[in-house]
Parts: sequence; C-alpha cells; structure tokens
Amino acid sequence: MQSFVNEWLFTLSAVMTLTLVGWPLTVLFRDGRRFVVLLAPMIGLITLPLLVGLIYVFAKVSFSWSALVAVGLMSLVAITVALRWKPDRDEILFSLSFILVVSALVTAISTAATIQSGVPSITFIDGSDHAGYGHVADWLTKHNILRGPIVDPDVPYESWPQLMLSMDPRLSSFILVALVAVARNLSGLFAYDSTSAIVTTVGTLGVAAVYARSRTVAIAVALALMTGVLTDLGRSGYFGKLAGYPAALVLLGLFMTSTQRDIRWIAAMILLVIGVSALHSGFATAFLLCTIGTTYLAAKASLQARGIDDRNLISRDTTFLALLVFVAIAATGLFARPIKLAPIATFPHGWDWLLGRFFELENPQADRVRSAFAWFNSLQATALGLQIAAVTVAFLARSVVALALCAWLLAVITALYAADQKWIALQLVGLQTWCTIAGIAILSDEAWATGRKSVLVPVLAIGTMLVAIRIPRLAIAMDRYVFRTESQYRFKASQFDEIRKTVGFGIVEVDMDQPLPLIAVLNELGGRDTRLQWSPRAWTRAFVYRKWPLPHYTTQPDFRLTASGDPSSTGELVLETPQYRLWRLKR
Repeated sequence: MQSFVNEWLFTLSAVMTLTLVGWPLTVLFRDGRRFVVLLAPMIGLITLPLLVGLIYVFAKVSFSWSALVAVGLMSLVAITVALRWKPDRDEILFSLSFILVVSALVTAISTAATIQSGVPSITFIDGSDHAGYGHVADWLTKHNILRGPIVDPDVPYESWPQLMLSMDPRLSSFILVALVAVARNLSGLFAYDSTSAIVTTVGTLGVAAVYARSRTVAIAVALALMTGVLTDLGRSGYFGKLAGYPAALVLLGLFMTSTQRDIRWIAAMILLVIGVSALHSGFATAFLLCTIGTTYLAAKASLQARGIDDRNLISRDTTFLALLVFVAIAATGLFARPIKLAPIATFPHGWDWLLGRFFELENPQADRVRSAFAWFNSLQATALGLQIAAVTVAFLARSVVALALCAWLLAVITALYAADQKWIALQLVGLQTWCTIAGIAILSDEAWATGRKSVLVPVLAIGTMLVAIRIPRLAIAMDRYVFRTESQYRFKASQFDEIRKTVGFGIVEVDMDQPLPLIAVLNELGGRDTRLQWSPRAWTRAFVYRKWPLPHYTTQPDFRLTASGDPSSTGELVLETPQYRLWRLKR
C-alpha cells in the first residue's frame, strides 16, 4: 500500500506541476470552455519539454539546471497570470477531485511492477522501446550539449543515443522521461513506468477537458478512454504515441471548438503544433491535422454554410489549418535537410488483422483476444456497425465536430485500403476509438442541452456498446500487464545494483541473445563504471543496426552474465535473478 501511495503522490505532483507550467497558455483557450483547469496539464506536457530543450541547447547547462530554470520561469509567469484571471471555486474543486481519481487509477495500472515489488521496477514486456527512451534520457541527464555521443565500437553504449539524437523527431518524449528520471533519481529505464502514468493521466484529462461540456460527460469520457489501448501502448513501449496522439487530439479539439481566433490564439496554436510534433512526429501531426481538419471543414461547409459570412469563416479556418499543417511539417526539419524515405517492407498481416486494432478490440502486439474468443469476428463486425451508426447520428444531428471525429478515419482507412498501405494504417491504431468517444461526448452534451432525446438515446447506446465490446481486450491486458505478469518481465533496479556490487572492479562478459534482458544490461551497466565485454551472439544482437565487426579482447573476463533461460555456464554461480545468472569464472 505504501508503494502505491508513493507512486500516486509522485504522479499527482507531476500533474500539478504541469498544470502550473501550462496555465499561462491555457488561459488563451478559456473562451467558452468549462474545464480549463483540466486542460492545463496537457498544455504543460506539450510546452515544458520545448522550453527545457531550448535552455539545454542554447544555455549549454546541465539537464537538471535546464529543468529547474524552465519550471521556475513558467511558474513565475503562471503566478502572474493567476493574479489576473482564475477559474471559479466550483471548477477548481471538481477538477482537483477529477485529477485525484484519474491519477490514482492510472498509477495503479501503469506502475504495477513497482507497487507489487516495493522497489523501483518496470514491466518490460511486448517490445523493447521502453529501454530506447530510457537510454536517450540517461544520456541527456548525464551530459550537456557540448558532449555529444559518438559512433565507435569501443564505446558501444553511446551508439543508440547518437542514432536517436541525430535522426529521431521525438526529442520532447525523451526529455519527458529524462525529467522524471531526474526528479526520482532513477535511470531512464526505471523512470519509464512513472512517466507513462503521468502521460496517460494528462492525456485522459486533456481529451475530456476539450470535448466535454458537462461533468457527467467528462467523467464518462475519462473512463471510456481508460478502457482503450492506452495501457497496451505504454506497456508495449509506444511512448511516442502514448504522448503524441492524445496531444494531437487535444490540438485538433482546440482548433475545432475555439470560438476566439485572434493573433494570440494563432501564436499559441503554432507553439502547440511544434510541441506536439516534437512529442511524436511532425509528419504524423500534419497528417492528423490535415485529415481530421479537412473532414471538419468539409462537414462545416455542407451542414452550416448558409451565407457569405459562413463561407468567409470557412475560408479563414482553411487558411489557419494550412498554416498549422505547414508548421508541423517544418518542425520535423523537412525544409532544413533533404529527407530520404526508406522503402516500406512487406507487411506480414492482412487487413482483418488490422481491423481489430483500429477499434481497440485486440492487443497492438499479438492476437490475444482472437485466440481466446471464437466470436472475435462478430466483435469486429459489431464495432464497424457501431462506427457507421455514430457517423449517421452525427450527420442527422448536424454536429460538425462530432461528424468530423467519427467519420475521418473511416474515409482514411478506405483510401489506405484501396492503396494497400498497411504500414501507414498500422500507425493509426487506437485513434479511431479515441476520436469516436470524443465525438460521442460532443453529441451527448449537445443533445442534452437541446433536449433532443431522439439523438441522446442512440448516442448513449452507441457509446456504451463501444466500451462494452472492448472489455475482453481490457481484461486480457490487465491480466497480462498488471495482475499476473510473469516474473521474467518484471525488472528491478536493485538487481543491477547487486550485479555491480558483486562484480566490483572485475570484467563482465555479457553472453545472451534474448533482447529484453540484453538491452536492459546495456542500459543499466553499459553507462556506469562496470567494465563490460560482449560475446559474439550478444554483440550481434545488441548492435545489429551498426553491422560492426565482432570485438577482440586481450583481457580475460572475471565474470559471465547470462540470461536465466540459457544453459548453465562454466564457473561458479554467484548471483541469480528472474532474468539473469552471474557466474564467477575460474582462471
């Protein structure tokens, strides 16, 4: 229980810090919006890494100082803004209560490994990108901008940070993990789960804040989002999507629902577009802005354009949208360097495999629900029928925002299916249901406000059934990631401390080819004082992307580190954990 309280309090304090940091920009979007406080953490999540990165790069100070200066500056600005405008007391009380509940639920799921073990741990399963984010975060926290990582087989630990910092667009995501690592005095790998809890909480709050107009709908949206693949994405290492997709949905919501479009609003939107692009990808952000935004403008033109004033407003919004799309593309660096697009490999699955993931009926990584339930195909047919029903109701209700949210991906998927672009379609997993839930929130509030039961009843039925058909996937995900995770997928920070203590100043040969234990060793021991050597199979597996020749060592190792499932090694077994065996070699 104490571990849960500690994790929850940290998540809560991080969300409140992001609320403070995001408050100055949030007030620019308060016009006609009820849950301004709930929106602030998302604005902070988008903007804080940008400011930290700017200070880190241009001031050439350590990452810790960059973080302190950024938070301090934004806090001073927030206090100044709060003296001029603040929400009413009822909204503050409801928002705080809402944050308490959502953060508690998300923390219990995302940090289950630490809660159950009682020490800093991570559920390292279904993918290895957790360590990829952690590795770059560790580099940022230990070096300033004057010391860049290099490509040299003699220092293999620097290989991955060099690759990511030279070509990957997700700098803000790396910075977020680094911020949590510094705040908790943990390595990036063991800060990953806490960061996932913060990002999932903020994403849930942000989407509810933008699309809900009543407290009941806000609560329903949050609960519905938590039944989706947010948990699976975090556990599978898709941190960029976990942060970037809800942020993009909030960005689009601000574009579609804001009533005031002055120069300050335009400047704030441009800043947010850059921030969202740095969380995941400028191209992905531009794609979502273009497709959902164009669907919104088309729906607005067909349902609401009655005179020249309406057409002028649509023309103005089209110009704004084009500007935001341009900014998102430019943020990736397309106009600073030529981009070479690599050929896309053959996709190993069919469209039927993808369909279950569009509607969040199946785990992103494997067919767990399909293999457990013979009636999975019926679930897919039901999901498709519900999606079409949601589009129909939104069209009949003449709700422009809801229609855009519910219809856009069906149109996009149809186009991708015609072009057989499965890899692009795979990147959209999870977005359809998030958008549909947001659209249902808009429809529910509009129908309730106007007393249109003919709309409210089918909307509530569609929303309830969309959540219900996802329960099998949610149950399997909770069982796999929270309640009955196998011990070899629960890595503890303390086990690496034990390895370092046992080895001392000795040389350790890493001899394993299982990806997750191997990458964890590279992260946790490669950047410390531990002297590592690599067996041929470990070297090939860990650095296959470099194609370096096998290393030759002149000094014999004192220890050999193998994976727990590998055959026994020569020497004396001196340490064993669920993932590793450490052998003292005889000379």
